[in-house]
Amino acid sequence: MAKRFRATGSARYLDLTGDYAGASILLGNTPKTLRQHYTTGNPIENKKQLQAATHTLEAVARCSDLAQAKSYAKSKLDVEVLPYEQFLAKYGDLNKHSQKTALGSGCISPFGKQASVYKRKMNLSPMHFDVDHLACADILNCFDCPNQVIIEEVEDIWCLMSFREVIEESIIDHKSHSQFVRNFASLVEKIDLCIFSVDPKVRRKATKKLKQEGRHPIWPEGINYNF
Repeated sequence: MAKRFRATGSARYLDLTGDYAGASILLGNTPKTLRQHYTTGNPIENKKQLQAATHTLEAVARCSDLAQAKSYAKSKLDVEVLPYEQFLAKYGDLNKHSQKTALGSGCISPFGKQASVYKRKMNLSPMHFDVDHLACADILNCFDCPNQVIIEEVEDIWCLMSFREVIEESIIDHKSHSQFVRNFASLVEKIDLCIFSVDPKVRRKATKKLKQEGRHPIWPEGINYNF
């Protein structure tokens, strides 16, 4: 029989729930990686793989209920976690055209200051064509943006989990593991914290959807996303 991995907190989580996606988030790996390595007796190649889960483990340890988890996520990332209807009720009347992003999260002001910065960065000049209708698409910086809201719905968390897998797979485009860590470890860590701050029922259903249906259509497999 395959040996169980020895990261005790994550091992207990896996034993209790059977949730490979949740346990993999705690360890900073995809469910596929977890099944192939941590649960088949292969030694952990590099303990640094666990470092990206530090804040997640800290959040799980500190937060005894969902309200505390959401509060903790907001204090760490300055991001709200809201069901979609509450997101619309709170931000839909601000005349800022709040909308969902390609990550499955919500954006309070997709055409605001951050959008202008993104357009300049991408050399999208109004001198050449109309850019007023273009929303901000700087998705790699969403988790550092004050306009982001995590949408607490199965479909949206499934989308966010799919994006996380895409980021992890981008390691093949890096020269080394350390280069990947420099570029994306912080981003993965922030995504993990957001995922663990939503209602466990929503997270479990999103995990099941990812396992049974694969990635969200916005982030299909087999495409090399050049981040």
